[in-house]
Amino acid sequence: MRLAPKLFANSVLYDYVICPLISVIYCQTTYNTKPGIIILLGALFAIPQIVIEYLAERKTKLIKYKNGWTWVHSYLGIVAVKLAMRAFIEIIRPKFKQAGIRSQIT
Repeated sequence: MRLAPKLFANSVLYDYVICPLISVIYCQTTYNTKPGIIILLGALFAIPQIVIEYLAERKTKLIKYKNGWTWVHSYLGIVAVKLAMRAFIEIIRPKFKQAGIRSQIT
């Protein structure tokens, strides 16, 4: 169910609450982790999101794939975004340490 469908073309709840929350938990979980485990956890953290999307596409009219897009494309996209976000954190972390800014994550 979309909140305010006349105002927003996407799912506000998913795009602004659920997805960012899962992403923050993923980044905190993988903070001091080796690269192979980061990739594995990225794939695992994407599973709940893709299961919800798959069920919404199959059982409701909330999602309609176009131009040959499938749940596999969505899954790979979600994993890629999580890994890109994690890579960005690794790039900026030394800059924060160099500037003397302490991280809130232990």
